[in-house]
Amino acid sequence: MIDDLFPFPVILIDGRNEEEKNRESDRLGIASEEEDELDIIYGEAEYPYFDFIGIEDRWIPDKESFKKALKGKFNGCLVKFSGIGMLLVPWNKEKFKSELTSFIKKREEEKEKDEVPAGEPKKVTVIKFTPEMLLNMVKAGEEENKEDKNE
Repeated sequence: MIDDLFPFPVILIDGRNEEEKNRESDRLGIASEEEDELDIIYGEAEYPYFDFIGIEDRWIPDKESFKKALKGKFNGCLVKFSGIGMLLVPWNKEKFKSELTSFIKKREEEKEKDEVPAGEPKKVTVIKFTPEMLLNMVKAGEEENKEDKNE
């Protein structure tokens, strides 16, 4: 299962911290005409690649990225995995899909190496016993049974 986890970068924004900063600015009467940039941190997420649901264009929450997005050039994307909320990723959609496709291809190649190909028999180890060896094993087994019954 751990081998199926697809790692990718994510952008973390503390919504509570941003709300607190806005309340503090309002309380102190500090108003700016332009919006302040958010405090963001880059982290990493890992989810099973087969749980991927969808992707959409997004911009990274800074002025430069927003200006590019207005021109249709997105440098981020929002991805969704089943059972997980949406995650903001600092890759555009094309890069995310390329990285995910590459990961899937590599993972499936690894799985194929571990599996026995269809139509090919599984490897079986055959041990050959001579009649004398079999006779000795039977005698040894009979002696063990007699000892167990005598105890």
